[in-house]
Amino acid sequence: MTSGPRKPLFGFIFAPKPTTPGAGQVSWLRIPARGPWRLTVLILATLILASLLGTALLSLAATRTPQGVVIGAFTLLAMVPIVFLVARGWVTGTYVNDSGVRVVRLWRSDFVPWSIVTGIDITATRRDRHLVLDTPEGTITTSIGSFTWDTAWREQAWLSSVDRMRVWQRESRA
Repeated sequence: MTSGPRKPLFGFIFAPKPTTPGAGQVSWLRIPARGPWRLTVLILATLILASLLGTALLSLAATRTPQGVVIGAFTLLAMVPIVFLVARGWVTGTYVNDSGVRVVRLWRSDFVPWSIVTGIDITATRRDRHLVLDTPEGTITTSIGSFTWDTAWREQAWLSSVDRMRVWQRESRA
């Protein structure tokens, strides 16, 4: 008894694997990887939020008065923006694949195809340096910086991120 190819359980979440060799990078890769400072803050915020949500839900389920239900419902509604901010904090960053660069910020996301990226530069301020993408429409500042939550006190992470972005741009233009 032969069956068709097996599908992964959560296949709708992950990018499909290319069926032909040399098809390129389809899934998004985060550059740089989340640093220890970002991970510490995000893990702590997620644990605190989960415990507060659990407490609010249990107190809402245990209440017997209408005032308790109203207070519990408002408490849960007040936590919705916090849940959004923590979830968005997990996905913010700069992602690349063979089609282009995706810069995910707290409130918006930008996508730039490699075909319109004319160069990758570094802008310097008093505090740090940031990687910017030059396009015909203007420059787009990425989340890759020399002193961000991902690269603070990790100069090698900053330098390797700049190098990786320049390699992606050079190889995608070829």
